[in-house]
Amino acid sequence: MTFIILISSTTKYIYAFISHGRYYRHDTIQFAKDTLNEDDDNNDSITSVSTSTTSAFDFEDDLFLERYKRRRDEAANKINAERINRPPSTTMTPKEVVTSILDSLLSPHDPLPYFGYEILYYTSCTDKWKETLRRSVGALDDTEEGLIYRALSTSLERIDTQFGILVGMAEETIVDFPFDTLDYYDGTAWLECRLRDEQSDTLLVVLGWSFKQRECDGAWLVNGIDWQDFRETFRPGIGREEWERICG
Repeated sequence: MTFIILISSTTKYIYAFISHGRYYRHDTIQFAKDTLNEDDDNNDSITSVSTSTTSAFDFEDDLFLERYKRRRDEAANKINAERINRPPSTTMTPKEVVTSILDSLLSPHDPLPYFGYEILYYTSCTDKWKETLRRSVGALDDTEEGLIYRALSTSLERIDTQFGILVGMAEETIVDFPFDTLDYYDGTAWLECRLRDEQSDTLLVVLGWSFKQRECDGAWLVNGIDWQDFRETFRPGIGREEWERICG
């Protein structure tokens, strides 16, 4: 591996450049005085280094790569675990699906950017509701999914939008399920949940979730969301049409 060492007599930092473009900053290393030009007027100069110094950099590089691989693997395992525990899942009830989606949206960029919107759009919805979400942000059918996540993020995370409450941009809330899931026993179901102010317990928003079971395995998927807003700033809420208009 080839290194080029740039020595600054002003900062006395050494930058080791490697072939793939990364560099590492090392604290001052004591070189023999005759390798430094004291009359350099503080200009950077290129100096050769001994084989032993290059070996030291090789060791630092190997150590860095080992740490990087370990952290990369840890992050990948965390993300995979998150996906396994998120919908759709044959073991999840509609209530658990809603809870997972709302929890994901409250931290939409953890553990990856737009991860909460991936859960909302990609893994939790029927094709019908995906189409509704695409139209709400003006996306075409063939729009790349990553762009849809970004568009949803831009729409929901705007200041003073009524749906900011879902992504932590408004009041702190608690989620209340006043009734059991209404299962129609035809592969569809309905569930109501309410968002209440964490401090005052005031009713803020009521959401009605329509569900449809996936044909291949029976997992519950979101097929529609109705929205009723009880906050004075955003009343009256008129359901799903309001959701589409605001997101657009």
